[in-house]
Amino acid sequence: MDLRIVFLGTSAATPTGERGLSSIAIARGNEILLFDAGEGMQRNFVRSSLRMNSKMKVFITHMHADHSLGILGLLQTLSLNGRTLPIDIYGEPRLVDFIKFSTKLIGFGLSFEVILHNIEAEGLLVREEDYEVTCCEADHHVTAYSFCLTELERSGIFNIQRAVQLGIP
Repeated sequence: MDLRIVFLGTSAATPTGERGLSSIAIARGNEILLFDAGEGMQRNFVRSSLRMNSKMKVFITHMHADHSLGILGLLQTLSLNGRTLPIDIYGEPRLVDFIKFSTKLIGFGLSFEVILHNIEAEGLLVREEDYEVTCCEADHHVTAYSFCLTELERSGIFNIQRAVQLGIP
């Protein structure tokens, strides 16, 4: 499994000349798991080697602007670049309201389906064949969640010929 972590933004509260607001992408093969979408993060998404039409899930920790405001720009950037696959977005109920209201108010159409998931309790959010994402409440002064990506057990590939060459019985 090809697994890469791409830091799209590492600043807090305000961007700097060199660092954008919070956003981390985990590329797992042909899928992208995006954690937070700080304002302007789509610029670094475009600059990265991440593919715009990959299977994608977005997880927003909380509704502070430096963690969530960039979701609108990301959606529009993906659409303008021809995305067709649906995208799953996970966050507290206010995030779902924010996205629905903002896309209606701004009036931009998207070229793909957005599937919104309310997080209302701790626990399992996503279970795929070889990984899962869980969440727990974070200690913050607003409703916030921490996410945990767990790679599930799977068989490896054992190369018998290579083991013999290395003298492994």
